[in-house]
Amino acid sequence: MGPGPAGLARYTSRGQWTLARHLKILNLILLEFTDKIYQAKANRTEGPRLLILAPFRHGKSYFVSWHYPTWLKIFHPEFSEMLLSYKDVFSGKWGRKTLELVRRYGPELTGVQVNPKVGARNSWALANYDSELNACGIKAGIVGRGADVLIID
Repeated sequence: MGPGPAGLARYTSRGQWTLARHLKILNLILLEFTDKIYQAKANRTEGPRLLILAPFRHGKSYFVSWHYPTWLKIFHPEFSEMLLSYKDVFSGKWGRKTLELVRRYGPELTGVQVNPKVGARNSWALANYDSELNACGIKAGIVGRGADVLIID
């Protein structure tokens, strides 16, 4: 399996997913971004910010709202994540898809497992880690919920 979310996307699609040139670059950016998150947490400083702009139907949501959070949960399970979208339906879709892949591939790849006590499709956690994934619409109440990675799609 290749590095980063691109490697995971290729692995979980059984080789069906094709890494387009712009997503290859984005994969490298996300790897660097993840390193910066680690540095900020270690130094207790403000975390980095990343803005991704690309035309519609170019794989942003598929890659950044699905495979990046899935990769983080499997390979960096200590990070809490939040997925926001303009409607609960869209963020919930990516949260559910992430949950499904973590359930299926987490135990196989790194031993990570979903906590069976906290497993709603839009808000779930890992067993043995103090991290969670919350997926909600932009108007949802997110006050009091922390996140190391906040994705707004």
